[in-house]
Amino acid sequence: LSFEGSSTNDIKAGYKAGTLSGTADKLAVSLNTASAVKVQTDAGFESAEITVNGKSDIDQFTAPGVTTVALKGSGNLDIANGQMTGIETLSAADYTGSLTTGTADAITGSANGTVITLGSGTDNISVKDVSAATKSTTVKLGAGDDKVTVNAAGNAIYVFGEAGNDSINAVTTALDSADVIITPPIK
Repeated sequence: LSFEGSSTNDIKAGYKAGTLSGTADKLAVSLNTASAVKVQTDAGFESAEITVNGKSDIDQFTAPGVTTVALKGSGNLDIANGQMTGIETLSAADYTGSLTTGTADAITGSANGTVITLGSGTDNISVKDVSAATKSTTVKLGAGDDKVTVNAAGNAIYVFGEAGNDSINAVTTALDSADVIITPPIK
């Protein structure tokens, strides 16, 4: 599915019964300086690959069953609140644009645990952990001066600042005396 410019960027994609019956069906989305993008698909995709060229934004991303999202390209991307839910893997290690999201529930993980790996851009994301008792959420911010807001509503969330001057904000009441927050020494 390809989107470009500021005209109507709204696609509702239905598929013939049985078409998406595999275990590795990938939804490919291409954004080329596309605004107000709305993607709605039938259930059956397991992953999505979003390639961003030019500043773009996603207002709606409804793809039931997608648990793995890969970001590629170099354009900046803004994803509206609540559009990434049930995510187990968000991989943007090779993505050089900046990813921004909305509130603390903008990217909601999975009960199976979540791994988010960001690229070299200056990212500003919000993540809600909903992992089960034996699982966790891990966020690796990558290079760039990144900001992350985390809501540790699930079991555990680990944030690795990596390169850059990063800011980590926790908005939760789930922290107790057993929780440890470690900050690196100031140089």
